Amino acid sequence: MSDAAKSAQYGVDRVRSDRDYPSDGDETAAWQGRFSAQYLEPTREQLDAARAQILQRTTSGEMVVTIPFRERDNTVGGVLDALAQWLPPASILVVENGSSDEAISAVRERAGVRLAYQDDLLDTLDWARLLPLLKIDKRPKGKGVAVLAGSLFWHFMVRAGRIGHPQWIMAHDAEIRECDRYRSVEHLVWATLQRQSAHYAKTAKYGRTNSACMTARSMLAVLANAPGNVDPQVRRRAADLFERLVPHKWMLTGEFMMRFELVMRRPFATGFLEETLASTFAEDLGASTGAHTVHVANPNPRMDAANTRRKERMMQQQISNFILLLAVFGIPTHEWTSATIEELNRNWMSTPHAMGWITDDEGPTCAEMLPSDRILPSVQMLVDGGYILGDKVRQLLDKIP
Repeated sequence: MSDAAKSAQYGVDRVRSDRDYPSDGDETAAWQGRFSAQYLEPTREQLDAARAQILQRTTSGEMVVTIPFRERDNTVGGVLDALAQWLPPASILVVENGSSDEAISAVRERAGVRLAYQDDLLDTLDWARLLPLLKIDKRPKGKGVAVLAGSLFWHFMVRAGRIGHPQWIMAHDAEIRECDRYRSVEHLVWATLQRQSAHYAKTAKYGRTNSACMTARSMLAVLANAPGNVDPQVRRRAADLFERLVPHKWMLTGEFMMRFELVMRRPFATGFLEETLASTFAEDLGASTGAHTVHVANPNPRMDAANTRRKERMMQQQISNFILLLAVFGIPTHEWTSATIEELNRNWMSTPHAMGWITDDEGPTCAEMLPSDRILPSVQMLVDGGYILGDKVRQLLDKIP
């Protein structure tokens, strides 16, 4: 019988459970203070009172939205309608990457919303030079690739003078039903208004299958205090990652806001390591600049598409492995260069990893081989390294209304 089933049938003896792990007082309180320092919990009344301020930020050109898009139904229509209550349609970009005709039609029906095809955006890059850097022989796929494509779009639009310079880029998933009830825009913008030092604001929710990667994050404290035969650089890096990543209640959220310059400077991951790398980069850079990651609690229902248990287990294990890799590699993400990324892809990211997960039946542990993501350079690295093809960018811009 599972713990949940036992709790439902017999209840929980809290005294019996808690006596085995008594609190150690002052030290726990100190860590709790660090974990809570940038955690905000707005009330409905506070959001309503800030409506005019929120609208000023969302309608003034200060922010744009990127939606990675690979869906089968028309749920995205409701997401776009909810966003359009706050932002001009031209500030909303949907990056298409293999959706159904029905889903694409739902985007086209929303007048003014920008629809860009991932392949068109990726055509602006010099893949003959990029593929050796990634240690693959064809263009990568995955959510992080779509996010990179969207970031390129906004970079091109700003550089060409087609739009003003936004201060913020918001990321939003496409498959959320009843998105107007979720109130994602209000929560995130409100958080950035409360913390002027914020360069990254992200949604925080419980019950989002983050327990596995939280276990990996908490285990970094063991590596940080490992015996002296462990490389001191690894121990320092593990300590930093523990302190910086454990406060992330929902490290893998799809709804967040980042300063425009932060988006342009951060590296990307091809698949589901994307949010972990984004979180780590923001924390690493913030530690050197004084900028903060702000977490905002959103108690409203987020009715997104469910994953299979297999996908969740593989995704969480892949993320946990990556967290350990970040510690052992030792170099903070904001110090990475193109050469660093080439080394990562060559020596660390090219090999699939074996794992096992426990199924919901009486069969044996299920074996899997985890796929290997790749690390992609930041937009700024692509610019500085000459990876962007100017003629292709001009052709792309000619097709954009």
